[in-house]
Amino acid sequence: MNYQNFICAVSMIVEKQNKILIAKRSSKDDFQPGIWEFPAGRVENDEPLIGALKREAQEELGINIYNPSLIDAYTFIRKNHKILLLTYTCQTKDNPNISLEHDELKWIDPKDAYTLFTHDQQKNTLTLYIKSKP
Repeated sequence: MNYQNFICAVSMIVEKQNKILIAKRSSKDDFQPGIWEFPAGRVENDEPLIGALKREAQEELGINIYNPSLIDAYTFIRKNHKILLLTYTCQTKDNPNISLEHDELKWIDPKDAYTLFTHDQQKNTLTLYIKSKP
């Protein structure tokens, strides 16, 4: 594995009133424009993972999050970079804002997200999330 091109990123399953927040990537994005995803972003050098999660929630969504808990981790390739993506569940009381990185945000019943996600790994993470709920 070439660690020169290794990137760590965090994504979040944000919960509010029994719904989860999903985001539609900007149609202008150069990587997979228009797909639905859990909001995510890169971890900066020497940044704590939870710090990165909270920063990304503020930057991309304008929200504060609490009770983060790791639910999944996997790797994938993006433009010759190997990405390690760590997905956390978390809650918010805030209403998110759309950033330039997304065209749309949607609060959705978790089971309804299957029809919007295109990648198997997103669906696998969603399954882990749903199974973790009582």
